[in-house]
Amino acid sequence: MKLVLKRFVISTLVIMILMLQIGVNAFAAGTVTVTASKQSVNISDTLKISVTFKADEEMAVLSGYFQYDSSVLELQSVSCDKEEISTGLIKFTDSMAEDTPKERTVELKLKAKKVGQSTLRVYNCKYQNPLPITLNEQSITVNVADAASTTKSGNANLKSLYLSNNIPLTPAFNKDVTTYNVNIDNSITKVLVSAVAEDAGAKTSVQGSANMKEGANQRIVVVTAPNGTQKKYVININRATTDGTTLVVNPYDVTINGEKWILANEYPEGTILDRFVLSSTKVNSLEVPAIVNEVNGKVVLMAKNADGSVTKYFEYNSAAEEFKEYRMLNEASQNYVLIDLMPNAIIPKGYYKTTAVLGGHSVEVFKYESPDYADYLIFYAEYNSEIKDYFRYDSTTGSVQRSPEFNVDLAEAKILASSHFSSRLAALTVKERIFVGAVFVSGLLVLALVIIMIVKIAKTASQNRLARLDELDELDELEELEEYDYYEPQQDDFEILEETEEIEETEETEETEEE
Repeated sequence: MKLVLKRFVISTLVIMILMLQIGVNAFAAGTVTVTASKQSVNISDTLKISVTFKADEEMAVLSGYFQYDSSVLELQSVSCDKEEISTGLIKFTDSMAEDTPKERTVELKLKAKKVGQSTLRVYNCKYQNPLPITLNEQSITVNVADAASTTKSGNANLKSLYLSNNIPLTPAFNKDVTTYNVNIDNSITKVLVSAVAEDAGAKTSVQGSANMKEGANQRIVVVTAPNGTQKKYVININRATTDGTTLVVNPYDVTINGEKWILANEYPEGTILDRFVLSSTKVNSLEVPAIVNEVNGKVVLMAKNADGSVTKYFEYNSAAEEFKEYRMLNEASQNYVLIDLMPNAIIPKGYYKTTAVLGGHSVEVFKYESPDYADYLIFYAEYNSEIKDYFRYDSTTGSVQRSPEFNVDLAEAKILASSHFSSRLAALTVKERIFVGAVFVSGLLVLALVIIMIVKIAKTASQNRLARLDELDELDELEELEEYDYYEPQQDDFEILEETEEIEETEETEETEEE
């Protein structure tokens, strides 16, 4: 029974330690960002990758996995300990000797060795103090070109574009227009595409089926310039039904938050945001032009409202087919993507939470209680597609400034809140409160199990003790009975012996008398 109790106590301690570790991971915060010195390099160029860890608490040890295409890039060095797991995959570990900082950067150097593209992925990143905390995954893409190819033409324009059956394009063909819409009768079952590149050395390819189904169809012409530059021309074709009804599925007409918007079918110069490149995505199962962030891979679409009076950018999630307004504040070519404050965000002393209009977008901000700073407000944003932080906006000059003093005030407010359980609980999100409640209930259940086991063990021990006493009583009775049984036969034996002797004496006397 002692062994059972010992095992139970050990199991309980293990469960509580695991729960504690889960709790630490649930509330500990930190981020990983990955940046490259260049995202387009030539063969033999050296590329530097910086992996920056940021945490809310001090880090004693940090680690992570770095994956790359070893056929395109060759790893030269790592600023900390590394272990090669497989070709193109290493594990890096950085142990802090004396200081335990809240921010640390690991530098990796690679050499471009072949023309191609490589995704640099950093994942399963952790820091310890004392338990391991898992951080987010990040990746970026690097292109490697041949320096000799830079002298080749980058012209990826079309010279001409025609459809079979003399089907007219809408609008009329223009090498700078990359999207066209066409309506055809039900009698037309096949549409062929004829495309000629402007540069004789460029190559063209046509994607999509030539066979037309009723409703929406799409054909795409891809032009590849001699130096590898590509350009797409999209032709949306709507074939009518047998009764003449046009089943138009227009990928450019979308509804966002109950309002009608028209997506842009091209992105002329000045509409492609900083750190974005022209690309495409699928909306309503059809491909449309889009811009993609080179750093974090976010897909953004430009759109106008129904009357064309308002133009906005929307972040698009193709998997969920969801649009979210991409609220930007542009200042000196730097992009600040505005982020709302958390519903239960801690409000530092001397500030209050409100809403304001920045860059034409309504966003939640902090403002100073003092009238002396009425022209300033604090907003939260993603800076240059990489770093999330608080910034100060001067409404008088329209300029954005760093706000280190606010971060100090916020840190003090967090410390103050953490010293009071009720305040700390109030600062948690709904999910975090559910987790705390679950941990508390689990603790009560574990305590109840311990009490039940102790009572059960005590009861069993008591029953065993009573049973032992009963066994001892029965043994005493048996010994007394055995002693009694042994004494009685002895008495009988003596009586029988005496009677036998008397009979023998009587017989001897009678024989003597007869003689």
